Amino acid sequence: MLPKGTILQVLGHFDNSPNNKFNPDPNAFVPFWPCEYIEEGERQRGEVPSYLPGENPWIAEYAATHDLPQEATLGGAATMYPEYRARLKALPKAVYHPEQ
Repeated sequence: MLPKGTILQVLGHFDNSPNNKFNPDPNAFVPFWPCEYIEEGERQRGEVPSYLPGENPWIAEYAATHDLPQEATLGGAATMYPEYRARLKALPKAVYHPEQ
């Protein structure tokens, strides 16, 4: 553990040379990050979607898409222990029906 207030300095480098065995083509142009602008939501600035317990219409979407029990995707302290794996086998898989 580091004491509070510790400042870490991290130094990195990019090896695009033929000596890098993970570099398939050292002569290829590699941009640093090919970013593009994308709108991720249609909400007013500062608006944060929130739902009261039991009202979120998409709560089962992730679990159903990945064939998981919904309880497992909600998290909680019990889900982090190895013993929870046995419980997963007994739980029903999530079902998601998107509204048309």
